[in-house]
Amino acid sequence: FTKLETTKYVRISSTEDLVMDKNYLIVCETRSGVMGSIYNSNYRSLVTSGLTLTDGVATVQEGCEASIFKLGGTTGAYTFYDGTYYLANTSGTQLNSVLNGTAETSKWGISFSGNDAVITSSTSNTIRYNTSFADFWTGTSNSASVQLYKEVSVSKPVISPESGTYLNSNAPIEVTITCSTEDAVIYYTTDGTDPTANSTHYVEAFEL
Repeated sequence: FTKLETTKYVRISSTEDLVMDKNYLIVCETRSGVMGSIYNSNYRSLVTSGLTLTDGVATVQEGCEASIFKLGGTTGAYTFYDGTYYLANTSGTQLNSVLNGTAETSKWGISFSGNDAVITSSTSNTIRYNTSFADFWTGTSNSASVQLYKEVSVSKPVISPESGTYLNSNAPIEVTITCSTEDAVIYYTTDGTDPTANSTHYVEAFEL
């Protein structure tokens, strides 16, 4: 059988939790989704599939189309880099991307109001979720606040017994999967295929 390793993120609410070169998600908790790719050239989509959001914890499955941003820049002039582009506010309410991480349009200030992240461009526009058009932008009308989640390390699950061929056993084999990371979500298959979020969710030991 095969297990699906997930990536876990936790909501942060202080600038002390901002760490350069770490991965982050921009989240809209009221819509149970995260920022995705560019939508309609000038805005960013909402992604809800391939992830779970519960009590300030996001679990992202392999294949999820969330934009995972590496934090860079300097304090007060942060950048969000998704591996190809830098998140930018090039004009008005637009939330798009540029290739140049030193451009003023790609620099952001970050502060917090309770659990909400206040991510503000160099032209004083703040990232929000547009409830009318279902995308992320920097406008103010019909908007919901966003939150910032930071990646945390998840230990590799341990399967017992190890994979192999077991002969001369009339009794079923009990399989357990453990992980030292608290609240880790594990999915598995028993046919050798790669698991997805639709595969069997591991809850307790099972027999083969």
